[in-house]
Parts: sequence; structure tokens; C-alpha cells
Amino acid sequence: MGRGFDDEFAEFVQQWSPPLLRVAFLLTSDRGEAEDLLQTALLKTSRHWSRLSDREAAYAYVRRVIVTTNTTFTQLYHWTGDAWAAVERKEPCATHEVPADIYVKACESN
Repeated sequence: MGRGFDDEFAEFVQQWSPPLLRVAFLLTSDRGEAEDLLQTALLKTSRHWSRLSDREAAYAYVRRVIVTTNTTFTQLYHWTGDAWAAVERKEPCATHEVPADIYVKACESN
């Protein structure tokens, strides 16, 4: 990564951070969490900055990274009122047993 990367990415961050922070705030409703979300999105973007061929689309790209990162986080954790806690995941089909005759019919149709 050369000097051009540093200057170009720094310029992008300086120009677009305020509107991107607003997007993150709309998703999180918390200034601190929005800042963390934006920093995570910018870190992910910096790793792939050289692959962005259309620099004009960089704002939309980072906005999408913000939304995706927030969605992933909220699927893995939930707010307990005072802290984030991991969502308990159940094994697939652990509580729903499939009757053998239905399973055989499904396998035969494929």
C-alpha cells in the first residue's frame, strides 16, 4: 500500500464520515455504537480499497458494509437492557424430528 492509498482513503474518510455516521446512528440509535460501527465498516473497506474500481461508488459500498455489519451483529446478539448478550442458537432439527416416511419421500424426489 503506497502513499496514494493513504492519501486517497484518508480524503474519502474525511469527506464522507459525517454522512456515514448518520447512517450508522439511524441503525443503532446510539452515538457510541454508531461510531464503533462506522470504524468497523471503514476498517473492512480499507482492506478492499484497492479493489474498488469505481471510487464514485465508495460511499454506497461503505454504506452497504455498515448495514451488513449491523445486521450480522444484531443477529448474533440481543440487547438485554444493560448489555449485549449472545443469542442462543439451537441445532437445526434438534427440536423437530422428521418422520422417516417423509424423509424417504423427500430423498426419492431429489
